[in-house]
Amino acid sequence: MTGGKTSLADWINDAGLILGQSTSSKFPNGVATLWDQSGTIHAIGLLLGGTSSFAGYISDAGEVVGESTVTGGESHAFISSETRKMKDLNDLIPSGSGWILNHASAMNSLGQIVGFGTLNGEVHGFLLTP
Repeated sequence: MTGGKTSLADWINDAGLILGQSTSSKFPNGVATLWDQSGTIHAIGLLLGGTSSFAGYISDAGEVVGESTVTGGESHAFISSETRKMKDLNDLIPSGSGWILNHASAMNSLGQIVGFGTLNGEVHGFLLTP
């Protein structure tokens, strides 16, 4: 990305889309990125108020999960795709549940998402089923 000093690749799906993170002049703290088949790097983005993001997995359908900082600096798990803007997974669970979903690690073909978060201040794994 323009003005960036670092990039890394984490995952590749069967369509050849590569997932990673890059820095740039626009995203000096790093942003989740997608390399398409032509080698062009696209920023996936940030959640509202965020300053950095990291993508952990891309499905063969092109759905990406990972984490982004939000206002205040806390990390929240997200899902994103070419047709769906980045969405905070915390918006998909009941408010007042005690959970903060911090990172989404992977998803299966049924759309179930796994990751980790905090429940009443303690770190735990989660399974989110649509």
